[in-house]
Amino acid sequence: MSTIADRIKEICAQKGTSMYKLEKQLNLGNGTIGKWGKNGRQPTYDKAVAVANALGVSTDYLLTGEQKEKPASEEAGFHPTPEGSRRFLQISRFL
Repeated sequence: MSTIADRIKEICAQKGTSMYKLEKQLNLGNGTIGKWGKNGRQPTYDKAVAVANALGVSTDYLLTGEQKEKPASEEAGFHPTPEGSRRFLQISRFL
């Protein structure tokens, strides 16, 4: 079973880049991605979204290795951002 770091490494290789370059691009510490999936470590929501966006893959694929069908909102061109998602969760508490 592959880890999230394994999937990121594979995608980076397919795109002709490296995890090191991706970490620098996203201002992550050196070796951060390689630690994900080891000893139960996982990326935060924001980091998972940033990596998925940078690599052009879904967070579903990044986290599970499985590509799921796109939700209707994404088909309609709506692409939530981490900030928008946090704001929605803050607002929804009052509904």
